Amino acid sequence: MNVGVLYSPFDRLSNKEVEHDLKEMGTSVHAALKEAGYDPLLIDLDKTGFDGIQAMKLDLLFNVCERLHGDPAYEPQIASLLEMMGVNITGSSGSTLSVCNNKIMAKAMAQHHGILVPRSQVFSNRGQEYGQALEFPVIIKPASMHNSIGIFKDSLAYTEEDMRKKAGRIIYQYRQPALIEEYIPGRDIEVSILGNNGSAGVLPLVEVFYPGMEDQTQQFFSYESKWIKGRKESGYYREARDIAGAQRARLVQLARRCYKMFSIRDYGRVDFRLGNDGRIYLLEVTANQGLSPGDSTIMAAQYAGMSHAAAILRIFLTAAQRHSLLGKQEAARMLQECLARV
Repeated sequence: MNVGVLYSPFDRLSNKEVEHDLKEMGTSVHAALKEAGYDPLLIDLDKTGFDGIQAMKLDLLFNVCERLHGDPAYEPQIASLLEMMGVNITGSSGSTLSVCNNKIMAKAMAQHHGILVPRSQVFSNRGQEYGQALEFPVIIKPASMHNSIGIFKDSLAYTEEDMRKKAGRIIYQYRQPALIEEYIPGRDIEVSILGNNGSAGVLPLVEVFYPGMEDQTQQFFSYESKWIKGRKESGYYREARDIAGAQRARLVQLARRCYKMFSIRDYGRVDFRLGNDGRIYLLEVTANQGLSPGDSTIMAAQYAGMSHAAAILRIFLTAAQRHSLLGKQEAARMLQECLARV
């Protein structure tokens, strides 16, 4: 099978921790497929271009590319263009990525289907009328960024004046609306799913915990807590083993509903806030999440007994089966044979 891995080897000074992770994701996926017995091409989109990829006549392209010339706004278009050219890719379609990456649209869609989300208001300019009386504190974040970009350790606001100031920072710095949400004290729970249709499996629940922060109003996954370790506000992953019974069943049910609702393919992750009141709030649906060692989905796979290489291989074979490159039984056999090697 002629295989490629498309990634984002972009270097810049801002958000350097994210850029390093995106580069590592490409190289680690490439290494995992080699470990499984494949000989994949490692492809830099900026250097190769879409025509170059089409000329390679790949059977399957493992798409972990989140940037075009350094701009994350083009992530959905990358997937759409590849599929329009007839390239078989892993992961979700451009339309799914576009909806998931737009927090406003995604949460409106989820709310329409009866899924609880934090009360919110969107600010397109700093002087906009404050039409909905939200309960303070509120958290201010960009409407269409992920990887915690634009969510700072000081992104909570306790007054309308402070809220407007921080919304203005988002609008000016990221050239997009600011999403203002009521802050929900509680626990961050991330639910990863691998597979498609009836074969999609839910991995063990992962919790983001903050050992250095006793104040729950400061326990949220900001850029600093996600990417810069060893600080007071740093967040870490662990298996949420204490969540069981009806509560776990409800989280899994909601994650599966979102996975199906957003037409996610092969792999995805749904992030929730488990409020102190016991209610479950949807925070984000991610259709092209990190797959580097140490990322949430890979940690969940490890809690299920899978190595990094095994998790990558499972995603790869799931996509190959979806594209009819492999039959169900053949994919299962290849997975078992490869797992014996990795």
